Amino acid sequence: MKNLFLSILLFLVSSTAWTQSRVALHSGENITIFSGGNAFIEAYNEAVDGDDIYLPGGSLNFPATIDKSLTIIGVGHYPQATMATNKTVLTGNLNIGGNADGLYLEGFHLTGSLTFLTNQKADFVSMKRVRLGAVNYAGDATNPCSSNVIRESVIDGNIITNNANSILITNNIIAGSIVGGTDLTISNNMMLFDFYVYQNFTSSLVTNNIHLWNNPSSNYHLIYVNCVNNTFVKNITRQNIVYGANTFVDNYSNVDLATVFESVPTAVFSYDQNYAMLPAAQTTFTGNDTTQVGIFGGLFPYKTNAVPGNPSITSKTIASETNANGQLPVQVTVAAQNN
Repeated sequence: MKNLFLSILLFLVSSTAWTQSRVALHSGENITIFSGGNAFIEAYNEAVDGDDIYLPGGSLNFPATIDKSLTIIGVGHYPQATMATNKTVLTGNLNIGGNADGLYLEGFHLTGSLTFLTNQKADFVSMKRVRLGAVNYAGDATNPCSSNVIRESVIDGNIITNNANSILITNNIIAGSIVGGTDLTISNNMMLFDFYVYQNFTSSLVTNNIHLWNNPSSNYHLIYVNCVNNTFVKNITRQNIVYGANTFVDNYSNVDLATVFESVPTAVFSYDQNYAMLPAAQTTFTGNDTTQVGIFGGLFPYKTNAVPGNPSITSKTIASETNANGQLPVQVTVAAQNN
């Protein structure tokens, strides 16, 4: 029943997407469709805590700050999975306020930074299968955000966790550094950056990650000097990572990544890059949970093309003219998702 309901919403959102944007607000038993250039903003203004907002493909205007406990889901950000709808794109920066406890974000590309407002505490926020320019928990740890999750996402820049603790960063492709915070769990990520990937955080677990880091200069390291009292377990690196006042257990150092990937990834994310490990590497390089290291292991394996968990429109055919009854035939194919 839930999948049928979501399929109906998807149809309502996408059925006239070639003329205008449509955003669906699900509030209690009611569905409201907003259209026009500010559809997302209007839906957000009407929403109350606990509501769901479904975004169409295309580039959308959006509220500057999300300060409510909502579920916001787009159609996805991989071109390969959004050919029928176009990907959901938010161009610019987005803020998260302190009233956004329990906020859930999925299935869109934010080109700028997702910033948690300075020293405003928003807990239990989940970011899943999104692409973000960067993530910034702004502040000085006097009122830290806690129990947030960043998973199965693409982060094009840094994740700055200066005002955060107990954050789970898992199964992501990250092209920048992770900076600040305490009691972080950083697991099963693909780290594309090439020096000072880990900076200024403490008392954290870093496990089952793959690193492109290969900086021959003695002045640069995978771990910055102020990143201390952390435990590094079962990570793949091209060089020896033992550095600073940290604990290192059973890491895979000095690994030739040509034995791990069919084509070694570059330091810049690409939708055309294959980030899957070679079959032999999947059993050679196992993590602390016995699954393969990297984004396809662990508790939250990276989903192909990061398709959101709601039903996905895989094709859409629109007739060029009306039929004899004055109707415009539209055929939409929807694929159910199991996660």
